[in-house]
Amino acid sequence: MTLLLLLPLLACKKVEPAPADLDELLHRFWAEYETADDAAMLVSISEALDIVDVQALAEEFEKGTLTDLTEEEAALVGVTDRDPAQAVGLYLLNVFDCTMEELEPVLWEPDQASLYEGVYESYERTFTSSQEDFASGAVDTLSWEVVYEAKLLGSSYVAETVGGLRRLPDGALLQRTYLPEPADYDSDNKSFDQDYQIEIYIEQPGGQMLHLYGLWRQADYGIGDLENDELQRILLNNLAKWDDETEAACGS
Repeated sequence: MTLLLLLPLLACKKVEPAPADLDELLHRFWAEYETADDAAMLVSISEALDIVDVQALAEEFEKGTLTDLTEEEAALVGVTDRDPAQAVGLYLLNVFDCTMEELEPVLWEPDQASLYEGVYESYERTFTSSQEDFASGAVDTLSWEVVYEAKLLGSSYVAETVGGLRRLPDGALLQRTYLPEPADYDSDNKSFDQDYQIEIYIEQPGGQMLHLYGLWRQADYGIGDLENDELQRILLNNLAKWDDETEAACGS
């Protein structure tokens, strides 16, 4: 996911940091997305299931902040010209109704604008590996590049992102997305300079999907940046709303 709309600001309590074990785990998933073998990844998946209270998430999603991405972690995707400490780390844990069989086509759908209406002015995804081979199960990784235009608070920007999926055994899936270069804004007082996302989907009994989502983003919306607690909360609430839209797409 690349864009989430801002809602009116609400005065609420501070967004709390992630527990240390969860923070470490989300950093690990980011760092090992390409390098760890399936066995090592499944150990991390098992740790995630030990950490997360799935039953509690069925009642209310969990959200909070993450420690900064390091220069070494940003360099894993070729970003060496920006300070990743300027990107604010956030996380979401959520559960929604969807099976892995339903979810995968939603995530690889080229026309994401049709699934998430009102988000993009334009959206073009180009696969850089075979979507057909991934869909058939012949390979377990899929990659793409996206160029999209979006409008936010009266200003437009164009962004180019790189994303992909990695399928793991036993009903688990990783998705990684990042912004190789800063977005091009038509406003001098707004910017979107860094974005690193790692998502872990773990299928649960009864047709539910556990979603662990880590995000590090540097953005100034013209009304403040993501150091602001209220903007953090708005973004995190919209991540949960995005899951609602994904759930609807799974059932369509």
